[in-house]
Amino acid sequence: MADMAPRFPPEVWHIVCSYLDASSDIVNFRRACRAFADMGQPFALPSVVLYIHQGDFDHMRAVADHPVRSKYVHELEYVPHTFPEPSLTLERFIHIYSHLQHVPYEVLISGPLPSSDTELQQNCSRYKDAVRQQGEILKNHQDVALLAEVIPKLIGLRRILVSNCNWHREGREGANTPFTDTVPKGFQPWDNLRPSGYRGAKAVLSALETCNSKLEVLEIGTVSWRIIDALPSPDRLSSLTSLTLALDTVDDRSRIPNAETLYTSTEVPKCREHFKLGGFRDFLAGLPNLETLGIEFTYSNELPTLNYPAELDDIIKPGHHWPNLRALNLGNVDMETEGLMGFLALHKDTLLRLELHDIRITTSWLKLLPDINALLSLTQASVWGDLYGWQEATEDGEEMTEHWDLGDPSWCDDDPFSHKLGLYLVEGGTCPLKHANMSNTI
Repeated sequence: MADMAPRFPPEVWHIVCSYLDASSDIVNFRRACRAFADMGQPFALPSVVLYIHQGDFDHMRAVADHPVRSKYVHELEYVPHTFPEPSLTLERFIHIYSHLQHVPYEVLISGPLPSSDTELQQNCSRYKDAVRQQGEILKNHQDVALLAEVIPKLIGLRRILVSNCNWHREGREGANTPFTDTVPKGFQPWDNLRPSGYRGAKAVLSALETCNSKLEVLEIGTVSWRIIDALPSPDRLSSLTSLTLALDTVDDRSRIPNAETLYTSTEVPKCREHFKLGGFRDFLAGLPNLETLGIEFTYSNELPTLNYPAELDDIIKPGHHWPNLRALNLGNVDMETEGLMGFLALHKDTLLRLELHDIRITTSWLKLLPDINALLSLTQASVWGDLYGWQEATEDGEEMTEHWDLGDPSWCDDDPFSHKLGLYLVEGGTCPLKHANMSNTI
């Protein structure tokens, strides 16, 4: 095996390595001989997942300082979860630990409850050590300093995901973390800093502001809408082809258990006012190479009157055109129907994928959807959530509110109307929405 490598030029072996799975195939390939070990090294770590943990920080710094590996890290996933402070007392720790052992719908802790007080105390001690160590990192701003240090060194970096609450990390909720072996499940760090997700996202964006990256994909969520003030200059992200932001508009008060404001928030009108200043839409207009754009908000304000965190014209500058835009996702947005159709018309030659959820328009959905179907040639479409619109005026001149509740595919099975709507926008036919199947509550 050792003398196989010279038979082909290195370029051929690099092509071979590029098709191998980094988690297993590359490992076996590099074990074959020293020559293969050297050739496979650039492909050994294409993606790095980073938690706020000293071991992760040390590893990340070593990768960034490595003369070869630093060039071939293409993706960075940053999970800025933290422990709540102060740490739990031993009594509270035991109480929660005992409760989690009997949760019927999810195995949060593997194995039986420790049989002795000594074992419980040891578990609690490891948990407290983890909280203390992370607390020191945050207090000394080591997380911010690390990202500012390593991101400019990762010259091959093309994608960054800042994932708060495991956003966009579907299927990895139960995956091991640096805390798995030291902290029992159920006590793992989570979204505990306020504003939600802000610190971690800002640290990444600040690092991007200081370097000439060639980043192509930036995904951040779920993060407080206030992060829009921390966005770098568009020229620092001019190479972006994909931008996805999931912006949180829930007031911190609504996170208190049993709070009456569970689904409403003073943050919604504040967010709406801030977007009207125009800074965000100017930022987007400064990204000329976008092919994928996703801007969604977590909640509209349901009481006392229906309100939305932003209007379409405050997100996308009217008349702006991205020549290569292929995918658009908008959620919890208020929009003039004419403005939406104008934007879609500008992009009808390139737009292939469209997702709309929890949208309010100024006319009837029964007119808008056929117009979209006639205008675009989509290969993929999704419409879900609460759709609000206005029925055409009746003979007596009265207009009526439209409302369809099409559910949320992230926590329930696809609503049949939602599924049919997606097919309709791709394949045509008869629009499945009718006034007869509107929701009973408006």
